[in-house]
Amino acid sequence: MPYDWYQIAKDFSGPAVTALAAIVAAGVTGVFAYQQWKTASLQADIALSKLKYDTFAARHDVSQAAYDLIKYVLSKTYRSDQIEYLRECKSRIEQARFYFPEEIVFELNVIVIKVGRLETDYIRESNANFLQRKSLSDRIDSLENELATRAVDLPRLFEPYLSIGLLKKPEDKRRSFSFVGTMLPILIFFEMLIIIVLLTVAVGTSKMG
Repeated sequence: MPYDWYQIAKDFSGPAVTALAAIVAAGVTGVFAYQQWKTASLQADIALSKLKYDTFAARHDVSQAAYDLIKYVLSKTYRSDQIEYLRECKSRIEQARFYFPEEIVFELNVIVIKVGRLETDYIRESNANFLQRKSLSDRIDSLENELATRAVDLPRLFEPYLSIGLLKKPEDKRRSFSFVGTMLPILIFFEMLIIIVLLTVAVGTSKMG
């Protein structure tokens, strides 16, 4: 018995339209969901990158402040602007607790304390008598040598936290989903074709029965 394709198409049109509408709705929802995920993921990456750069800049500022503090106090040239800069350096070093682990903060605090002692001894030395100067001079030499050694060690101390590798972007996980995002409309189209064929065969088979 030959197929009545017109009747098959007529019988098929109702279920087909319903199925196509459901498929299209699902496809559109999927595409929008993917785009929203992609946008949210990009925003998260941008926020993370900004946090990394801000943290790196803050750490660099602390390390520079520590180096300048030692350099200026060892220069022994106490101009008013330098004294103010020493205070500023100490204030910047105080921010280390937000950006470095405890062991680094401890080392920086030791530097600040020894700089303070050296400043005090410089002032005492200028007002001391001969015998007092001898005692202060030995202590000053010891503090100066220790601070000079610490200044040399600063790059090693900060290196793990100021590596340029810390600024590298993490591997873009969105790449693993790029194929899905590109192929999604094509997959939906072929899904529609498969369902149409299956419904056609099902309707045709029922008519033949």
